[in-house]
Amino acid sequence: MAGKRKFRRDVAARQAARQQRVRQLRTNRDDERRFLMEFLEALEAQERAPQWPVVSVYGIGGVGKSTLLRWVWDEFCERYPAHRTHVVHLDIDSDRAEAMSVVEFFWFMRMQIHQQLQEPLLAFDYVYLKYLEKAHEKIPFNDGPIQQFIDRIARKDSMLSGLLGGVGNIIQSLPIGAVLNSALAYVRDSAREKTLMQQLGVELAEIDDWTTGDIELLLPQLMAEDLGLLLLELDRPLLLVVDGYERLSGKIEQQFVESFAASLLLDEAFATRAAMVLLGREPTDWSAYDDPADTQRWNSDCIRHMHLRGFSAHFADQYLAAACAHYRADGRTSLAEMISRHAREIKEACRETQSHQEPTYHPFYLDICLNTLEARGADFDPGKHLGLTPKELMNRFFKYMNRDELSLHLVLSLAVHFNWPLVYALQCQGVIRTWTQTEFLQYVARHSYIADSEQAGMFHFNRLMQESLTTYMRTLDEVQRHVLRDSAFTALHGFFTRALQEALQAGERDTAVSLLDHSAHMLMQVARVELLPVSEACELFCELAKQDDDMLLERRLSWNRAWTILLRDMLGPDHVQTRKSFDAWADSLESLLARGRALLQGQQPDHD
Repeated sequence: MAGKRKFRRDVAARQAARQQRVRQLRTNRDDERRFLMEFLEALEAQERAPQWPVVSVYGIGGVGKSTLLRWVWDEFCERYPAHRTHVVHLDIDSDRAEAMSVVEFFWFMRMQIHQQLQEPLLAFDYVYLKYLEKAHEKIPFNDGPIQQFIDRIARKDSMLSGLLGGVGNIIQSLPIGAVLNSALAYVRDSAREKTLMQQLGVELAEIDDWTTGDIELLLPQLMAEDLGLLLLELDRPLLLVVDGYERLSGKIEQQFVESFAASLLLDEAFATRAAMVLLGREPTDWSAYDDPADTQRWNSDCIRHMHLRGFSAHFADQYLAAACAHYRADGRTSLAEMISRHAREIKEACRETQSHQEPTYHPFYLDICLNTLEARGADFDPGKHLGLTPKELMNRFFKYMNRDELSLHLVLSLAVHFNWPLVYALQCQGVIRTWTQTEFLQYVARHSYIADSEQAGMFHFNRLMQESLTTYMRTLDEVQRHVLRDSAFTALHGFFTRALQEALQAGERDTAVSLLDHSAHMLMQVARVELLPVSEACELFCELAKQDDDMLLERRLSWNRAWTILLRDMLGPDHVQTRKSFDAWADSLESLLARGRALLQGQQPDHD
């Protein structure tokens, strides 16, 4: 056991060293850091609204947008250890965004707010539950905000408390009608919620007569107003960070801007308590949402755009000098000497030149060079391992990678999200060589482009590495593609199919939905790298998703929409498979409506 603990400490030390390297190699961005620090300081002071309530940080993938924000936040926390500012971070996954409805997006936001504030938004939570009841969707009783909401109601209602078997003992068969009936008076009598509903001109009891469409339009504004009043009550500011903002659908963005952002950021009562940072590849453009009757304009008056480019030659030199200092401090003098000796070749491999602009040096590619030097050690040869352009650098990075590691990179890129149980299953089927769990964790810790996913113990490649692996797989010859298709894809599809069936048989709905999500991500990636035709990948997903209507119907509805969009983009809107996917989407919607009609007639689904 002592040996195992030592291995775990070694892994933790590697991860800490990797993070230390990232921190120590921060360079450049002085103007941006200064502005963002002043932005945070103004928000913390709460004396007046920030000059720019929204900051749009944009630039190509991997240029350091998220790193810059973490850097400034670390400096802010060091400078103001007793600060009161909360940060709510929304990381928008590309495939997930395609499948997300407006209501799902705002509930995702609500979950992140709950993690940070641990405070109720009674009116929003009540109306959200009414929406689920009217839409005949299953109530996610395990979600933190709903548990907290029901706990509070149960403390005031002895009958409901009895139904729960004691406060906090949430059971899946709980009649939601009993909760909502008990909640109505409690929410309506809350001082904050009473003020909120008066401001909105809405009577909670009237929502019984509203349609789901009406409630969907109310929820974004209700979230903003409820959150704003809570921040006033707590006397604390909040920064909302949306990473991958460009991935939001047009419908979600419209509600986010017109109902949520306008209510939270432009209301004088809340303006000193809230601000946003939007991270994306393109500058945020909200001009389409300007109010013609208002002289204030989103883009010119409310949004500060900040374009992040690659490093200049001067700052690329600083980056490499910082890397040398880091390795010397870590006792790896030979690595520092190699970097110093080959600095010119490293910069050349990372150089990006655009017309009429000075060349820049992308931080991601500089980091890839450091990964290459660490892996090659004394065998490092710049002429062999680097190349003269970023494209050549990535090709050679994969070409000269250890065969076992390259195999693992490619297979895990197909999986999109991965963890130890998946790796263990793959090696049991002979897809990859045998890895111990410690070796896998060391593999994760060794590569700075592997990031933690939202789900504990789950990982993924950062966006640029995932895109690089996607491009690389498209260049494989037919024999290599055949091997990937027949071994890796077959094993991945079999793993998710078996795991999903087991979860469904055990009645584990949350696990089943998560596995369906992972399956969809994997199948879409298989289509993108052209291992399978996109139409065949879509068919395989449909086979998986139709196994249990009760548990998977709502999620299948969202993914059918995402597949329809992918097929439209890859095959065209009039292709027979696109139309077929659209019909499957419509069928899922009709099934959901049929379930609703059955509930109205008093028929209860088996799983409820």
